[in-house]
Amino acid sequence: VSHFLNKKNKKKLKGNRGTGAYSRAAQRAAPMNDRSPLLHEKHAQYLGKGRPSITDPVLDLDEPRSNSGQLEVRVYKRRWWILTLYSLLSIQQNLVWVGYAAIYTPTEEYYNVGENAVNFFSTLGNIMFIPSMVLTSFLIDRYKLRFTFVLMAFLAALGGGIRVLGSYTIYYAYVGVALNGIAGPITMAGASKVSSTWFPFEERTLSTSLGYFSQMVGVCLCWVVHPHVVKTAADLPRLLWFEALTGAGIFVLFLLTFQGKPAVPPSQSAHVEKHSFRVAIGELGRNKQFWLLALVWGMSGGIAAGWSVLADTYLEPTFNETDVGWMGFWTNVASMAAGVLVGLMSQRLLNSLRDLFVGTYILTTVCVCFFLLFMYVWTPTLWNVGACIVLGTTFFNLSGPFALELAAECSFPVSEDFSGGILTAVFNLFVIVFTLAKDLLDGPTINFVMTMGIAICGLLSATIIRPTSRRLSVDTSARNTRCPSPVSAATSPVPASETIA
Repeated sequence: VSHFLNKKNKKKLKGNRGTGAYSRAAQRAAPMNDRSPLLHEKHAQYLGKGRPSITDPVLDLDEPRSNSGQLEVRVYKRRWWILTLYSLLSIQQNLVWVGYAAIYTPTEEYYNVGENAVNFFSTLGNIMFIPSMVLTSFLIDRYKLRFTFVLMAFLAALGGGIRVLGSYTIYYAYVGVALNGIAGPITMAGASKVSSTWFPFEERTLSTSLGYFSQMVGVCLCWVVHPHVVKTAADLPRLLWFEALTGAGIFVLFLLTFQGKPAVPPSQSAHVEKHSFRVAIGELGRNKQFWLLALVWGMSGGIAAGWSVLADTYLEPTFNETDVGWMGFWTNVASMAAGVLVGLMSQRLLNSLRDLFVGTYILTTVCVCFFLLFMYVWTPTLWNVGACIVLGTTFFNLSGPFALELAAECSFPVSEDFSGGILTAVFNLFVIVFTLAKDLLDGPTINFVMTMGIAICGLLSATIIRPTSRRLSVDTSARNTRCPSPVSAATSPVPASETIA
């Protein structure tokens, strides 16, 4: 039926197609087209040769094809601008989310509250993540990528503005951080969606790594810039104004230049329409490998992240806040550098994502075991304990992009934002649980639980997690086959009834 309707629509548009930007007839017929940002007509040269499209069937048999008979794929330079926009939003969202943690004393004096009230800013972001993940996935399924990303950029900007208007009242600040937290699923799990939509399959892991680690740039800036800008409570409004204006500027950039998807997809798997929101829930509910991956990465990541938030408490009295702050700074720097390096290497190891994922867990387990030995058996120093924390956290952070890509592979054709959203929702759930447990256990016990939790998850990752590369098989089979059928049941891991409308 969709094939028939598509042919009918194309007959109406016959003779009205543009050679570069979309024709006006196509834009009138599809005013909510996800491929058309507000500045699309002015900057059509960034998009290459496009074509009008009214419907997006599962696989349109009239799609442009190469000489080999494959569905046409095209890579646009604009993909790097889309990734840059995404990274800017991620940096800004994390600046607001984690910002108060780096300036405890001025925040307490400014709002006249205690330490627990300041700690709640970070917890509030984790709490808002879980319900907003469902909302974000529904919006992407219903209104597509451009509408959802622009809306999340607006909410992040609105949250920054409310913090400014509610000066000296912490409840306004809570509302602002909560609105900013709604954009959390986009900045934490949306990297794989952007990479699958805009990047060829050889660059997907690299682009996911760059987008994923951009949030650590925001965390790094918090610990480096905020203490120097806000030295007293009187300096805090200046920081709030700056972050509010920055958020507003990023929203304007998204509104004017962000494009949901290219005119022609960058890979064969990108031609396949993703499952609807309702179907995706059922598909993931029956996918055992996906839930094993979510449990292992979510539990270990939640434990590690929950521990790092209150690391200064768990390392007392051996190390002070300044020592822990420098450990966190170098951890983020090392993670960003290692993320880019591993992302470049993974382009040559497309079939080894699981091995890379398991390798990061093995190295993390070794580091946290040595950390426990240095703390309570041998003599702890800033150098040996700091090296264990920096290296262990860096190795674990490298597992993040691999986990998102593995989740997308084993759940294909479920949308990457939905699979990644559930993965990171489990992560945030364990962060909340581990943070609440700080009042029940002392420092040595917490450190032991953290070490054993990561070690057990590392063992599970090496033994029971064996996800299939469904999405990659579509791309590689199309590349290796001279004249393949358009992702038929013989070459696609998806049932034929779900592949061709």
